[in-house]
Amino acid sequence: MSVITSLLKKSSISFVGGGNVAKAVIGGLRQHMHPSQIVVCEPDLQRAEALKKELGVRIKSDSQPAFSIDSKPVDAVVLAVKPDVIKTILTGDLGKEIIENKPLLLSVAAGVQMSSYRKWLASTSDESKASQIPLVRTMPNTPCLVNFGAIGIYGDSTVTEKHKSLVDAVLQSVSAPKGLFWLNKEEHLDVVTAVSGSGPAYFFYMIELIEKEAVRLGLPGDVARSLAASTAIGSGMMLFGQNFEKLQDPEQLRKNVTSPNGTTHAAIEAFKKANFGNAVEQGIQACVRRSKELAQTLKD
Repeated sequence: MSVITSLLKKSSISFVGGGNVAKAVIGGLRQHMHPSQIVVCEPDLQRAEALKKELGVRIKSDSQPAFSIDSKPVDAVVLAVKPDVIKTILTGDLGKEIIENKPLLLSVAAGVQMSSYRKWLASTSDESKASQIPLVRTMPNTPCLVNFGAIGIYGDSTVTEKHKSLVDAVLQSVSAPKGLFWLNKEEHLDVVTAVSGSGPAYFFYMIELIEKEAVRLGLPGDVARSLAASTAIGSGMMLFGQNFEKLQDPEQLRKNVTSPNGTTHAAIEAFKKANFGNAVEQGIQACVRRSKELAQTLKD
């Protein structure tokens, strides 16, 4: 039995929200734990019933507590809802239940700062009790839906090594090999947002542009899209290296493909002349700024 399986078999987890990310995580967890150890709080009854039918998990009803199973508090609560919904959750009855049961609180919602979680929890009890709740923020990305996500993680001083092990066990099923990254500073989550959180859209945009130009030059659309997508996947696999043991240097891989005065060299030089690098820098910086701005709007 693996360490992850051993840990999860002894754990119980509640999910607030039953959307795509929650479904992906639960699907991975079921490889290591019985579905009866998982309860989902999902107000959309149709979605809740679909989750119960497909994954076998428990669904919270009005007569049941959200964060305990068979009268025993769950070990972790995963907040898998939109950022603007979290305040309503934590300042209501579910927030009171969190204060009472003291589970590890793991959020996959973007932009909500630790101080906001604490403040909202304190509104249902007091600041002292709210400060004792182990709290972890994460920044996942959409490749989690195909079990190849990159996830930035931050936990404050309330988070123990045991908590970290549980977080890793919960998230590893939807992450790429070595795709979980614990951060030393909460503000680094803004940078993670700009690199991997929003990153899939950058690559989709690049593929979109390559496809459009290839079609303009005469290739059928389906051929152009498949060529561009396959090249992106293959290049990523080359970066990871054999058996995902060691990341390769992207600059060196680029140079390996770029023969002096060859076709690739001509394309790279054209990109440089068009200030492609500067455009990427500006995009990353704009994303970081916007992430910080959104965090401020979610504070109140």
